[in-house]
Order: sequence, then C-alpha cells, then structure tokens
Amino acid sequence: MNNIIEWFVKNPIAANLLMLGLLIGGWFGTDSIKKEVFPTSDRNFININMSYLGAAPSEVEQQIVIRIEEAIAGLPGIFKITSNSQQDSGSVGIDVIEGYDFKEVLSAIKGRVDAINTFPPSSERPIISQVIFRNTLMWFAISGDMSRSELKKIGYQIRDEMPLLAGISEVNIQGLRLDEVGIEISENTLRRYNLTFDEVAAAIRQSSMNILRSN
Repeated sequence: MNNIIEWFVKNPIAANLLMLGLLIGGWFGTDSIKKEVFPTSDRNFININMSYLGAAPSEVEQQIVIRIEEAIAGLPGIFKITSNSQQDSGSVGIDVIEGYDFKEVLSAIKGRVDAINTFPPSSERPIISQVIFRNTLMWFAISGDMSRSELKKIGYQIRDEMPLLAGISEVNIQGLRLDEVGIEISENTLRRYNLTFDEVAAAIRQSSMNILRSN
C-alpha cells in the first residue's frame, strides 16, 4: 500500500488523470443507476389460508396449521415457514429461496396440502396463493363537515378515479365502518304476539343475508 501511495506522489499527473477518469465514469454512470424514493424489496411469498368456523385458536393450530406445516416441511426451495392461528381461521406463510423456480415450489406446496385428508370435516378448503407486495406511495385522510355516508361516497369516488392517473396501480380505503341495520322491538309488541326476543333474533338470523358492496 505504501509503495502505491509513494508512486502516486511521484507521478501526480497519473493520479490526476485517474481521478478525472473516475469522476467522468461516475457522471455517465448516474443515468444507468436505478433510483427509487421508496426502494422495493422483492419477496417470493406464498400464503395458505383456511377457515374453520367455530374453532378456537388452539384448535385451529392443532387441526389446521400444524398439519399444513408438517406436510410441506422438507420441500426444496422453502426458506422459512411462519404461521398464525386465530378464531375461526389459520394461515401459513412460506418464504421461497431466491433463485428457485417459484411456480415449481408453489405447485409442490399445492400437491402436499391437497393430499392432506385429516382436516376436520367442518373446515373449508385451503386457499393457496402467491402474495404480491406493493409499496405504498402515500396515505391521506378525508374529513369535512358532512355526514359519514357522504364522506364514504367521496372516498369511493377517489378510489375509482385515482388509478386512472399514470403510475398508480391500486388504491385502497381503510377505516370505513360497515353499513348496519338496527332492529328494535318493544316489549309490548313481543307480548302481543307471544314471542321472546331470542325467537325474533333466531328468525332474523335464519333469513338474513350479508351483502358486500364495493361502492
């Protein structure tokens, strides 16, 4: 190292030419360098969701999650397995090692999970999907002196119009309350028809329907 420094000291013109070359190369290289405000972190991730209505988290773990983990353990290409058990459902996440054929790993996982025949009869079929991560560009809130329904209408309008702008692929809304219908029955009405509150609740439950609206 000392010999190199000594040589540059004795040859200042060569040192200046080398420095000039590095500066010119760096200047022209800036155009080819990828620049991002929010750098992306690409991940090959597979998610398995499964519903088991009426089951406690511990039961979901024993009957659903552990059986999926045992079935896919040892498959080539899997870097890490994480799981989550909650009331009525469980999920298993799989990180795929970079460089492996993602479709091949996904197909192998589907084959192993579909071959499990010990799931509880009341559980639903597992949903296996690739997770695509998107970076959030910005968050903003909508507020004003108006009713909640009017704010919701404006929010849906913005959600539908913003993807028309260049560079925006998806817009999501959070914090909205679901629409609900309230039913109130007086005690006099119940006595008149010789009904109990539980009977009315059961009748409503049997004939009710959940309708998901996107706008």
